[in-house]
Amino acid sequence: MHATALAIGLPTSPLDVLISNKPEAKAFDMASFEDFDMASFEDDVSKSRSGEWFGAVDACDACGKLFVEGDYMIDGPVVRDGPWGNICASCFLSGDRQLGVGKGQLYKRTADGWPLVGGYARPLDES
Repeated sequence: MHATALAIGLPTSPLDVLISNKPEAKAFDMASFEDFDMASFEDDVSKSRSGEWFGAVDACDACGKLFVEGDYMIDGPVVRDGPWGNICASCFLSGDRQLGVGKGQLYKRTADGWPLVGGYARPLDES
């Protein structure tokens, strides 16, 4: 048996995936999303819950885009099956993400904050 100070070809560990699980920059054509209306993801049941996002929402956790007046914010996985964060509509639309309980919720910026407008289509009495 020979011992060296070098380790060559070690298999990856499950921890390596967690440590390196950073959002990757995705190239996509923003023109394909310009005509898409995020309002189509809104639902009345989610709105009736009167939920609201508490806390600061400054920039997309996936691409860094600043949220501006009129933007939607999705609280969902930054990367597929990865950690959650606040993502912009562009990143949401460019991925294969979905809205729903355990999948992501949609919030819309208003003058008063970020009310829940989609992704939680379960009445309060069924919570």
